[in-house]
Amino acid sequence: TLAGGVLTERLARANKRAVLMVPVAGCVVAVPAFLLAVGSGGFREAMAFFVVTFVAAECWIGAVMCVLSQEVPPQIRGVATSMISLLTIVGNAAPLAIGALVRGGVGLQTAL
Repeated sequence: TLAGGVLTERLARANKRAVLMVPVAGCVVAVPAFLLAVGSGGFREAMAFFVVTFVAAECWIGAVMCVLSQEVPPQIRGVATSMISLLTIVGNAAPLAIGALVRGGVGLQTAL
């Protein structure tokens, strides 16, 4: 997210290693927010917690791209960025593919 990228850039100026704390902090915030969303009593409350979960969980993107652009040689930076994008697409498509397999009669354990 934009917030994750801005925070990452600020932390990178002070301490190069602190950059990777942004994804860690995002996970620390996202897990309880997800649990609160799942356990909430109403739709609006659940959606509010899911927004917090999504924003916090997606903070890794800015940090990873920051580290990637600093650590990967310029000659292969495009390939590295493309690989991360490809793996993100695969990860985002996986629930849809698993659901389609289960709906088609494949057992959940096999689909996973």
